[in-house]
Amino acid sequence: MEVTTRSAQRHTTTSYAIPARKDDRPPASVDVPSSTRLRKRKAQSSLSNPPKQKHACCDDPPRIPCDLQVSSQDPKANDNAGEEHATFFSDLRPSTLSLHNMICRHRQRLYVHPLQWTSQHLQVLACQFVDQSWASKATLKDATNRSLQQSSRAQRNVPSKNVKKALASLRSHSNDKLRSWAIEDLMAAYGFHHVTSPNSREGDALLLRYGLHDKVSLQVDAFSRSHANVAYLDLDKVESFRVNTVYTKFYRRLFQRRPHNKPVEAILKAKLRRIQPSIRQYDPFILAVLVALAQERRRSFTTNNATEASTCTVELDTRTKLSHITDPIAAFTQVHVLATSTCELTRLWAFTARFPASFLNKFDDPSQAFHADPVIISCSEIPLLPTFAATDMLDKIFGTSDQTLYKEDS
Repeated sequence: MEVTTRSAQRHTTTSYAIPARKDDRPPASVDVPSSTRLRKRKAQSSLSNPPKQKHACCDDPPRIPCDLQVSSQDPKANDNAGEEHATFFSDLRPSTLSLHNMICRHRQRLYVHPLQWTSQHLQVLACQFVDQSWASKATLKDATNRSLQQSSRAQRNVPSKNVKKALASLRSHSNDKLRSWAIEDLMAAYGFHHVTSPNSREGDALLLRYGLHDKVSLQVDAFSRSHANVAYLDLDKVESFRVNTVYTKFYRRLFQRRPHNKPVEAILKAKLRRIQPSIRQYDPFILAVLVALAQERRRSFTTNNATEASTCTVELDTRTKLSHITDPIAAFTQVHVLATSTCELTRLWAFTARFPASFLNKFDDPSQAFHADPVIISCSEIPLLPTFAATDMLDKIFGTSDQTLYKEDS
């Protein structure tokens, strides 16, 4: 019986670690499966027996649903009026998700102050600004031709003269207060009265409602008449209000104690750049103002109908629907916004939007899903010179000033 020594055991164990010599390798005639063939066989076997998918967990990044994946919506000037709506509706798809689900599922934070709304809010709500400058230019040419053929402009009554005075005041004054007074005179000439809330300060009477209890106050000037609502925006004020939402009192006090806090200052500047609109007159805050106007318009109409229904009785025919009498604007609610800027004293912008009832229902009940079609926000640039052209464009938007309820004491 032979007993192996320790040296022999050490030699035996190390022999397995020594690589084979050249002579010990298999000849070239022997077919050795390469790594490429092994990968091919592994792929074929995985096709027959596919692996199970990984279950999503809370650590996985959130996924944007298909309804929210909408293409970019930068406002563009449409030279061809026929292609305008076709291009718009091909890019946007109506969403059937509730606002609450949109906020929870979206990758970015959407539940913010309306002054911090960005293009993401336009995409999620399926809204887009559409430039109507081509229509304004056509209106300007038509007004010029009519002014050469007719002289009826000289026979206008007192409210139309007030329109001209208000436009002249807008051209000459860059002071915010004087421009606000000029806009108020302009709206009064078309029969609008300034809306003020008894429980809020001046210029803070418009509320954007989200559900039954959540609401935010918008610092704008609101005007109303029997069948229309208008808001006035000073784009310079809007910009300063937006800065205040970023540089809050907390950060202002922080900078007073540490004026050279570079990291915090860089973060705030980056946030402000992110929420600033790329084109000033296409500010997403205008959408929030339009929605708030439409909500107020529908609420006031519902209140007036309830008062009239309690004081009088309506006799209905068998072919008459009650909804057609109590709510004739149930299908759409049209509102307007006028905007000016001290950088452009020779023009103002008019925005018009028609919101379907299903769109407003999303804000009234955010937990419910309502099918809403895309909303077009038409923007018209109104030059303040010549005066007759600006008056003609405003007449098309608000109605002829001769038919207003405004009367000036003689």
